[in-house]
Amino acid sequence: MKKISVIIYLLLSFAACTNADTSITENAVNTESEDKTCNFFLIKEENNIVIIEKVKLTEGQVQVFKDENLISYIMVFPPGSKSVEVIQKNQRMTGIIAIYMKDKITVKILKEDGSQKAMPNINLDEASKTDVRLNVTGANGYEQAFVVEGYKIVKEDAGPVMDLFDGKIPLNQGDYSFLAECLEPKDNNGIDGVSPFEILRDWIIVDCKFSNGETGKFVVDFGASNTVIPKNMLPKGSEIAKFEMVEHSVDGVKKSKAVTEGASGTVENIGGVSILKKFSFGNITLHDFKVTVLDDFPQPFIDAGIQGILGRDVLMKTNIVEIDNLNDENSNKSLIFSSKEKEYKNYSYKIPFNIAGGGNIFFEGKINDIPVDFFFDSGANISIVSKDYLTKNNIQYTTIGNGKKTSYGLDGKGTDYEKIEVKNIEIGSINLKDMIFRISDNYALKSMGMKENTGLLGMDFLNNYEKVVFDFTTSTMLLWKN
Repeated sequence: MKKISVIIYLLLSFAACTNADTSITENAVNTESEDKTCNFFLIKEENNIVIIEKVKLTEGQVQVFKDENLISYIMVFPPGSKSVEVIQKNQRMTGIIAIYMKDKITVKILKEDGSQKAMPNINLDEASKTDVRLNVTGANGYEQAFVVEGYKIVKEDAGPVMDLFDGKIPLNQGDYSFLAECLEPKDNNGIDGVSPFEILRDWIIVDCKFSNGETGKFVVDFGASNTVIPKNMLPKGSEIAKFEMVEHSVDGVKKSKAVTEGASGTVENIGGVSILKKFSFGNITLHDFKVTVLDDFPQPFIDAGIQGILGRDVLMKTNIVEIDNLNDENSNKSLIFSSKEKEYKNYSYKIPFNIAGGGNIFFEGKINDIPVDFFFDSGANISIVSKDYLTKNNIQYTTIGNGKKTSYGLDGKGTDYEKIEVKNIEIGSINLKDMIFRISDNYALKSMGMKENTGLLGMDFLNNYEKVVFDFTTSTMLLWKN
């Protein structure tokens, strides 16, 4: 393995990636602003655990960090990007050279042979508008997650720790695998409004409208990071930008077509991204709204009358999402968005959740007292549990129905599954004597770096309740029984 292995995946839309400025010199000085400082975050080891240390850089001054406990530093890229680093203890960098000048930090790493390697710049304006979640995996089951908010505050984070290598690279004491996720911070100016919805094949469906007057039925999908539409629904004259992946490594920079992951495989028919001048549902209107464009929509969605996916880029762009009259015959079904805090009473359950994996919602739970993280996906009709998780923990289950069936995601490839019944389930404070799951591999969860103790909570769970509220100010879900 090379001294330091770094792979940066940048999912670019209209953002541009600039190469690192290699003109770091020991005598760089800016006397007019020598007292101006900025933050810089070092990743270090202390007492066999990873810590993040915030230090100050003074504008115009070259600062060199050399420490036997130094591992790396926090890199910041456009929201939606991911970076992966695997660093062995005996192959750590010798040091880091950093200079803060003109609203950017230029970084070089000192290599063991005395040479220097230029790394991508940190644009401080972009960094102030980005949250970075760092997933750390070490030897002997060590896991930890941190969040650096707006390049100002660092804190430990709850929720599952992702590992894209899935244990395939052996780690000895002092070796670490890092997955950094760059996220858009929560928008304080959240959307407000109401949209009616209907239930179709257990999906929550809203009618969305484009600037040209065209309408389409969209699945409300908390499991999708972005809103997705087929190319044929774009208003005439819309521009489509490339969806690219930029890989930075010790060997240089490489660009290629980006892909994303679906429920059963890679989504390869991404046409790019586009900006919609106007996009609305109910009495909510979004302007200059970015969507992911597919060349063709998977046939199973077309057959079901679905023209798009409404993702978390909309659903979590507010403080509270309320789903009313979810499972009864009342035709007045409403999806309510509120940017203001609200107080609710007489709810049946209050379940805390964690945000991880690029903004996904996770609930802590147990099956037969064995911990499991439930990824919430309203785009899934049926909840899923991993066969590896059940087998590893000797959890008994009963097969239901006749043979295997096939389900489809945006990849359109389909995955086979069987229905099973499992007993003794806990989801937060909810205790269930039994629950029906789909037993199958979930390609999307694996691609996120989730382990076998991750399940998926779908609409079959949510449909047991009349009203559901997601409160992102307190990270809790409220449920009302029928």
